[in-house]
Amino acid sequence: MARMDANAVARQAEMILGRLSSLPTLPQVAAGILPYLVGGRVSTAAITEIIESDPALTARILSMAARQGVEYSAARPSVAEAVVKLGASAVRDAAMSVKVFQVFDAETDADARRILPRKQLAIFSLATACCSRQIAEILLPEEQRQSAFTAGLLSQIGILALDEVMPKSLEKIIGEARDRQESLAVVERRHLGLDHILLGKRLAESWSLPREIVTGIWLQNADLESLQPALPGIALSRIVRLATAIVRQSGLGHNGDFDSPPAILEAAAGLPIAAPQIEQIRSELHDKVSRRAQAVGLEMKNAATVYLETLSDAAARLAGDNTSLESRNRQALTQASQLEFIGAFVRGITPEASAVEVAAHLAELWQQRFQTGTVCVVMQRDPADPFAELISFDGPGRSRSVLLKVPAEGGLIPAALRKQFAVVELAEAAPWIAEQLDFDLGEARMVPLLAGSGAIGAVIFQNRIPVDPQQQATALSAATAVVAHVLAGRMEQRRHSDAAEQFADLLGRVNHARARQAQSQSISAIAEVAAGAAHELNTPLTIISGRAQLLHEVETDDNKRHMLKQIQDRAGEISDIVTDLMQFAKPTPPSPQSATVQSLIDEAAKIAAEKRGVDKLEIEAVGIAELGSAFVDPKQTAEAIARILLNAVESYKGESGPVRIEAGAEVEGRAVVHIRDSGCGMDAETLKKVFQPFFSAKPAGRKRGMGLSHAQRLLTVNDAGIRIASEAGKGTTVTIELPRK
Repeated sequence: MARMDANAVARQAEMILGRLSSLPTLPQVAAGILPYLVGGRVSTAAITEIIESDPALTARILSMAARQGVEYSAARPSVAEAVVKLGASAVRDAAMSVKVFQVFDAETDADARRILPRKQLAIFSLATACCSRQIAEILLPEEQRQSAFTAGLLSQIGILALDEVMPKSLEKIIGEARDRQESLAVVERRHLGLDHILLGKRLAESWSLPREIVTGIWLQNADLESLQPALPGIALSRIVRLATAIVRQSGLGHNGDFDSPPAILEAAAGLPIAAPQIEQIRSELHDKVSRRAQAVGLEMKNAATVYLETLSDAAARLAGDNTSLESRNRQALTQASQLEFIGAFVRGITPEASAVEVAAHLAELWQQRFQTGTVCVVMQRDPADPFAELISFDGPGRSRSVLLKVPAEGGLIPAALRKQFAVVELAEAAPWIAEQLDFDLGEARMVPLLAGSGAIGAVIFQNRIPVDPQQQATALSAATAVVAHVLAGRMEQRRHSDAAEQFADLLGRVNHARARQAQSQSISAIAEVAAGAAHELNTPLTIISGRAQLLHEVETDDNKRHMLKQIQDRAGEISDIVTDLMQFAKPTPPSPQSATVQSLIDEAAKIAAEKRGVDKLEIEAVGIAELGSAFVDPKQTAEAIARILLNAVESYKGESGPVRIEAGAEVEGRAVVHIRDSGCGMDAETLKKVFQPFFSAKPAGRKRGMGLSHAQRLLTVNDAGIRIASEAGKGTTVTIELPRK
């Protein structure tokens, strides 16, 4: 098979994640809950507390309750009520079916060596849940507060899913986020085309979790001020956003974000909560999380060993039940009929099930009902889509999802099957499908899935027993007539969901553009004021300086001469400030031309060294030569970069570096350069004002504070961009985007 591009990899990941029935939990949690499940008597209160504190178990129980149609007394789903209404046996089976991380590595603590230890992620999720509950106690009615806890707990399930499906890739992505000091979501979108927040939303939808919980997970990082306040889950999204900021600032666990944590008061925007109330929440949070972590077992030592011992006992107790269950399943399969097949198919589909999940369900039922070999369902989201999705099933636990490249000529479905039902040989109708698979379909057959005006996909299967071709065609025609329309509806639902997500993304981009426009207007306003002030100051300064010079030349008294000299010097300093103001207010119009990024960096380093009074700065450049050329004014751009380098060097006490300059991934046709230092860094308040003229966080005797503001001004007039990320005590990263043309 040909190597897939990034878009294909992202869709492959999305398909695989859609097949997850549950998430793994930690051995600490499993070891804590198993004794209550296998002791012969279920302790509902103890089990509920553990399940409520673990994302994997909470999602599993709420999903099971939704599938079984559990009705809640308060119309708001809760784990506690779901545990009671599902019953001890169902809860036991659900909890024991959840996979456990790192079970057979009991002698070592491999988790602690990971960049993002799973235990730290679990603590972060639990802390977010506890903090969301505290905020909800101030802002929400009693009946809504547990939903806030659940939304906070499940806010990171997308990371758990990626860790289960592609752990090595996730570890590399987290490593890049750490190295670049970026948020995990930014790096995920760069490599996968989507992030764990969107994946978490889609998982929650596929598991039929409550709508307000789904929205709370999805929109926690969105621009909530632009959305309708009455949208279900918006309040939870605001609460989870604030809770996440508080937990990050408090250092409870880790969620894979390595950028500067958001300011708490900014995260609280739109919520009627006061700063003293937030501080009270922070002061109580650590104790609340510690008590919960103790109860759920996160602090348990030798958890893997304890879990394995308990699991051995549980296996012995459940062996008899499993044998009996397998016997009943085999009997049910042999007695299935055509009507039962359609009924089972319809009953097994939830309102939130995606087209991929419906197809997987169809493949499994098809094999059971018609006693076939491997069954594949292939479908195409849109006739113009160059890829088709194939879901195969060849036995319990052996399901897979594959992306197929559709031939440019002929399309997915053969012409003979696009309007009329028939059973045909796959080798004759669509041999290209078998050629792209890494498993053998043998003498497979193919039938179309006809809905509306034509075929939306097909079912491919292997006959294992002799059948009458005419009888088989009649039976399959009736079955596919129902499932094809269901699949068509789910595919249309997916298109609507994609459109909604694209709209939300577009809304965020519009607001970002507005913010940039407002910033540009603010700079222009400051420039006008600066130009006016400079013009008004120049004339009196010239007079003062000139008169002081004349008096100095004719004065004979040494004391007066000294004072006149001071006047001259101070007037000169003010004149320099006026010159800075004029350069900031009205920079020379740029003369853009093609210049290599390497030459710009070299010239900037030379200028910065001269201004610093040293022969050479301690600079390490990585990958700059590969960036090629930019279309800017070389002199102005080099001057702007030099000011950034000087700012980086001055962040060290008595040193000239080191400063690392490295190439970034190209963004929308623009060359990207990262300038990093490991100096004193900046806190959140300083970072907000970093581009303001004459602002400086340095003490008395500091410089004028025009370095970064002037750098931004020069880059802006050259259609270049600049942004800064910094953390006090850890250093600063300045990112520059230079236009190619």
